[in-house]
Amino acid sequence: MRRGPAEARLAAWQAASPLPELLRSPSVTGRGARVAMLDTGADIPLLLSRHPSGMIRAAGEARPAAHGTLVADILLKIAPGIDLTVVDLFAGRGTTDPEKLIGFFEGHLQSPAAEIIHCSLGWPEERWDTPLGRATRQKITRLVEHAYEAGTCIDAAAHNDHPLARSCPADRAPPLLGVAGGDWSDPFRVAYHPGSWVEFSARSTAHMGVLGRQPASSWAAAHVSALVARLLELWPGLRPFEVKARLAESS
Repeated sequence: MRRGPAEARLAAWQAASPLPELLRSPSVTGRGARVAMLDTGADIPLLLSRHPSGMIRAAGEARPAAHGTLVADILLKIAPGIDLTVVDLFAGRGTTDPEKLIGFFEGHLQSPAAEIIHCSLGWPEERWDTPLGRATRQKITRLVEHAYEAGTCIDAAAHNDHPLARSCPADRAPPLLGVAGGDWSDPFRVAYHPGSWVEFSARSTAHMGVLGRQPASSWAAAHVSALVARLLELWPGLRPFEVKARLAESS
């Protein structure tokens, strides 16, 4: 069977680029990558029962919560070798204050404890349309830029409510990876969207629970963070720009 021009180009690209196969290799687990998960709390005993070899701890008090548990489960399923710290910014509430995100970033910059910061939370544009909101948003922007300069990969879930609505901090590209949901089941597939304020999309469902069957960018961003961990195992010391370039290459 003869290949058409597009198929021939795809075959040539795959032969020249082993990265997608490397990322899928069972021997690549994200080993050694330190991930800080900014979310709700998580059910650590449940996660350890599902991932017995996983390295997971809570920063401060551990409050079990469904959302954080599903995010952590994705991270550990795709990158079981990571060193995962759960940072509960919600403290059992349904929302959180942007100042808590600012406080985490400031502490991280003083004493970096992770190469990857996974950020499932976000605030829509209308929340920032006040003088105080604009000043807070500018502060988050500066901190994201400083983390980028320091070599930290920040992965942020984009706003779920409307495809054109922006949310902070996912709208801070290019210093971070903004991620939206994709409508496929392959957990290793990432799509790159050049020219978009949200540059990447990934699988948008989780791997357990009723909540996990509902598409959300939180689940998509977790898949991307896990793939970043696998990249850092393959190439330790990659800068955030290099990580984004390799994700785009493998998309």
